[in-house]
Amino acid sequence: MPDKTIQEISKTAKDFYEKGRIAVERKNYEDAIHFLGACLEKEPGFLQGRKLLRVAQLRRTQGGGAISRIFGSMGGAPALAKAMANLRKDPAKALQAAEKALESNPSNVQALRLASQAAEQLDLPQTAVFLMECAREINPEDVDLLMDLGRLYQASGQAHKGRGCYEKVLELEPSNAEAFKGLKDATANEALDQGGWQNADSYRDMIKDKQEAISLEQAARIFREEEAVRARMADVFKMTQQEPMNVSNWRELGELALSVNEFDYALQCLEHAFELTGKADMNLEKKISEARVKRLALAIEAKEAEAAKDPAGAAAAAAEIEALKAERDRVKLEDCESRARRYPNDLDIRYELAQLYFRAGMVDKALPEFQLAAGNPKNKNACNLWTGRCFRRKGILDLAVTRLRQAAEACLIMDHLKKEILYELGDTLQQMGKKAEAIEEFKALYDADVNYRDVAKKVEDFYRDQGNP
Repeated sequence: MPDKTIQEISKTAKDFYEKGRIAVERKNYEDAIHFLGACLEKEPGFLQGRKLLRVAQLRRTQGGGAISRIFGSMGGAPALAKAMANLRKDPAKALQAAEKALESNPSNVQALRLASQAAEQLDLPQTAVFLMECAREINPEDVDLLMDLGRLYQASGQAHKGRGCYEKVLELEPSNAEAFKGLKDATANEALDQGGWQNADSYRDMIKDKQEAISLEQAARIFREEEAVRARMADVFKMTQQEPMNVSNWRELGELALSVNEFDYALQCLEHAFELTGKADMNLEKKISEARVKRLALAIEAKEAEAAKDPAGAAAAAAEIEALKAERDRVKLEDCESRARRYPNDLDIRYELAQLYFRAGMVDKALPEFQLAAGNPKNKNACNLWTGRCFRRKGILDLAVTRLRQAAEACLIMDHLKKEILYELGDTLQQMGKKAEAIEEFKALYDADVNYRDVAKKVEDFYRDQGNP
């Protein structure tokens, strides 16, 4: 149901509103709340009526004194509980109940937030914004509230106001990544709005090549997003000068630089942050590794694009691409080995290292790492799959089958991991010449997901051969 103006509401609701308005003018706030509440029961999206109800609630409370406010707050508790109970299943009832709670205590932030959430579920964006704005007036530095309001502003096409909310959050919590992302999006959307990009459909119609219009829009958005990142980088750099020992600022500056592909600067900042922690922050160490790998990955993409444009030089480019891929894999492996030495008891790192060894063809190094990493229950079934692959690669097929069957039995649901296990098991049995056992595994896969790899062909070929001995 959309937000409505006074011209769009029913006659009954309009009559209630008029009575409520007159009661407010006469300072008869009890009657005003009664009539305006009845109006909103008929038309929950009538924003003008809700704003006037808010005025009546506040004025009545201001005239009541401390004792009436205390008892009013207590009286609103059942209505608040009802609002919470109905929020998901019946947001219209939740909105009414939240308003009942606000009659008792208009400063109840929880009731205002519940009312806003209910309005959002009812597709009343302006009402949701108004109610959250009321909550912000009471708690102007509540980070969660500011984040919610920023999101609502964005959803209702008020990017400039959303930007203000995210900027306030970053004043309070400079390292809040979610707020920074919101600021980046809001800044980009605001720039697009100011440039008239909100009329994209009509704009595309003005250009013969619609694909060109889409490309231009995407380019503008990327440019604006990068502008926002660089603006934030400048702010964070100032913070690093004011607090040179603050690890969070250096980390954020490095992550920002990484997001715009300034790899050398990103690595300098991240490595400095790592030094400040005494080289004891595992996440920072991993981020440094990811930055190195990302730099090489982009270099590979650039070379591949270059080769595609110049077929004559494709052979030379292929050699360079292979060299870059080898360097990328070397960096990944060396960085992971370094982290495994530094944190020998971290089984997630052991699991990552084992996979890198396997993919590099270093099966003898991979096998003990997978066996060790299986001590983490989260990765146990996946480690059993990889261990089975190691045995198979080494030609120990009976042990591979045993380990793969253990993994399959331990997976209780047919998820992607179990499909991989069953396929590997069927393939191994087929390699051993046990076609009847192999086809049972492939049939189980076929029954669950006919489109998984080439399992349909394997099963259908089997039955075709059965019918044509």
